[in-house]
Amino acid sequence: MDNRYTKDQTALLFVDPYNDFLSDGGKLWPYVREAAAEVGLLDNLRAITAATRKAGILMRDAFHTATTDRTL
Repeated sequence: MDNRYTKDQTALLFVDPYNDFLSDGGKLWPYVREAAAEVGLLDNLRAITAATRKAGILMRDAFHTATTDRTL
């Protein structure tokens, strides 16, 4: 039995990639900068994005949204 996934069966999904957490100018960046640097967060995100593009694998972003009455 072959348990490998093919390009047409998989995708890279980024969930809630908020700029406030991931960019130097983000409001929350000062609070997460040290932890992000320790684990190489931004470099790892760049590497997986580049590898996914090179492999021709689909990439999508899933953003958290809510309305004023807290329904989706």
